[in-house]
Amino acid sequence: GYLAHLEELSGQADQALALARSAALASVNDYPALSYRWLWQIGRLEAAAGRTEPALAAYRESISILQRIRSQLLQNGFQTFRERVFPVYNEFVLLLLQTADAAADNSARQAALDEAQQVIESFNESEILDYFADDCIIPRSVASLGTVEPDTAVVYQFVLDSEVAVLARFPDGMHLFHSRVDRDYLISLAMEFRDLLSGQESEDEVREVAEELYAVLIAPLEPLLDTHETSRIVFIPSASLRTIPRAALHDGND
Repeated sequence: GYLAHLEELSGQADQALALARSAALASVNDYPALSYRWLWQIGRLEAAAGRTEPALAAYRESISILQRIRSQLLQNGFQTFRERVFPVYNEFVLLLLQTADAAADNSARQAALDEAQQVIESFNESEILDYFADDCIIPRSVASLGTVEPDTAVVYQFVLDSEVAVLARFPDGMHLFHSRVDRDYLISLAMEFRDLLSGQESEDEVREVAEELYAVLIAPLEPLLDTHETSRIVFIPSASLRTIPRAALHDGND
């Protein structure tokens, strides 16, 4: 497995893939904490080669193993989560969104977006578990989105490296929007906004940041919100976006 990583770094993709497959096969039964890493590498290599279906299959298996061992894995601290958990979800979600964008028909697009939603939910659970370091706080009963009222939109905001993926479920299905923004910049902007709200800054300072965040997180949804006459929005954000009260964002209009 480590040899596979070295081959990947040196640009020897075929050799890296062969070694990663051997490592995954040898470790799948007895060493899941290693196996998920080699499957993750297989997914990454297959995706880089343009082989989407084998890449998705490898990522699915890697995430499946990761879900089983995450309690044990996340005991190693925040750095472990950032380096060994987040990248797997990040790459898998990105590949699913790319698959949705390239889908030949709406049925295939909806299937990819539905799976992306499920992966984001799993990632959110892992984030919560990492934060509290306690598997007991994960809810065992989850509301079905099929019971959501017709005038309600459920909006996922997932922060990727260079964009925010906004997935919105309306009565006619799931919709995807891409808001291009650097991850680190967005997180710093969210932190700044939170500090502004709790401080004594002027209204103009708060509004400037509120409008910038609105343009990234809410504005892409506006046409669909009007079309569906939406009266309620359920936001399910990830990462530092959870600290932002959506009601404090501003569309720039008085």
